[in-house]
Amino acid sequence: AYSGIAMTAAGGYDFEDVSLLTNSKTISGIVTTTGGEETRVRAGTPVEDAYIYAWSNNGGWASTSTNSEGEYSLSLTGGSWTLSVYQQSWPATWAYSGETMKVEFANNDIEEEAEYNIEVQAYDATLSGRVIMPDGTPVGLSSVSLSLSGDNVYAWGSTDVNGEFSINLVGGT
Repeated sequence: AYSGIAMTAAGGYDFEDVSLLTNSKTISGIVTTTGGEETRVRAGTPVEDAYIYAWSNNGGWASTSTNSEGEYSLSLTGGSWTLSVYQQSWPATWAYSGETMKVEFANNDIEEEAEYNIEVQAYDATLSGRVIMPDGTPVGLSSVSLSLSGDNVYAWGSTDVNGEFSINLVGGT
């Protein structure tokens, strides 16, 4: 940790002793797809457009993207971290629908590493529909979102001028 840093905030308030924590912990891994016949994606295929986001109950956060081999690495401080993974490109072709991803590190400056490989599922189903007002008027050019509580499943789309939408997702969710 860095210490002995003096800071003055707007309004003249002085912070006497400020400590900055070093990122001595590392989470790394690879993001791959589960694959399957219905998706035409081979199991274990690296995912190169994944965005990994980590946040801590202590207020910290970090993010990164996978490389062409599906690999990622995040430098963090000690404590409990929760990970999320999202597709960067649109329209999305896969989703993570597994358990909440948590990693725990000792709350100190000693270097520590954790490997967390993430498996995502290629979309193999579509939810389509039409959004209308009570009088039957279509709700055009609006967002439609889907969130299944407890399953880490989030999907979204937009209505066209006729109120029709189509959202890709993982079948069975």
